[in-house]
Amino acid sequence: MGDERIIQLDLLNKLLMVCKENNLRCFIEGGSLLGTIRHKGFIPWDDDIDVAMFREDYAKLVTIAHEVFQEPYFFQTAYNDCDYVRGHAQLRNSNTTAILDFEKNYAKYNQGIFIDIFPLDGLADTKFKRRCHYISIFILRNLLRITWEYDKNDSSMLKRILHCLIVPFTKLIGRINLFKYYEKICAKYSFQHSNEFAAISLDAQFYNKYALLREWFLETTLMPFENLFVPVPNGYDEILKTYYGADYMTPKHSPSAHGGIFFDPHRSYKLYQGKEHGKK
Repeated sequence: MGDERIIQLDLLNKLLMVCKENNLRCFIEGGSLLGTIRHKGFIPWDDDIDVAMFREDYAKLVTIAHEVFQEPYFFQTAYNDCDYVRGHAQLRNSNTTAILDFEKNYAKYNQGIFIDIFPLDGLADTKFKRRCHYISIFILRNLLRITWEYDKNDSSMLKRILHCLIVPFTKLIGRINLFKYYEKICAKYSFQHSNEFAAISLDAQFYNKYALLREWFLETTLMPFENLFVPVPNGYDEILKTYYGADYMTPKHSPSAHGGIFFDPHRSYKLYQGKEHGKK
């Protein structure tokens, strides 16, 4: 096992401890859920760990994060790290490096080795409401991306024009205010009033592709993931079928959603930002 995975497991263990101590629900998610069921650990070609939380618990974690995570742990959101704009949080180790290929030229925020923490938001109960909700999230998400995720040396002419038009608008209302409104829209349909959920703050397309039923999360079971035991939803079979199809137990070597990542488990990302580096 590579040292970067040891760091990721430590981050996951820290998150699970914090959630348990504060009575917050969390679940192993996505490729990590698939790895838990199929490999009892990492999928051999995967490069990260995914965790999901219902928005209610996620919001509480964001509120207490500054108290429960101390250096080198850093709970990263758009609220506490300049220019970070993902719709989900990442727990990072600030003494390490994990730089994504597409971020190496413009990202100035913490780029330590990370695990992803996705909020699950409720979905509307009619097709019309769902369409309106989806469009609102899609527009706001792309406004944020154009504002934050911008590399003047590697952007299309259209993106440059949109960036010039949108930046004055976001400066007027404040980028954090825009992000708060985006989160408010994502969380429009509460846990108490929704029967379906998805990680729509990660990608609005999840609204149409990956709706998860409440009943699949009513109970959790601890299952082995490498040297840890992680919370797995009782409906993991249906969740994995939704994400990967009925044959999810058959390994398929798919490319990472992140693209390439440069890892250095022993040195801080600060040594690499703005410099050329190889891949690991």
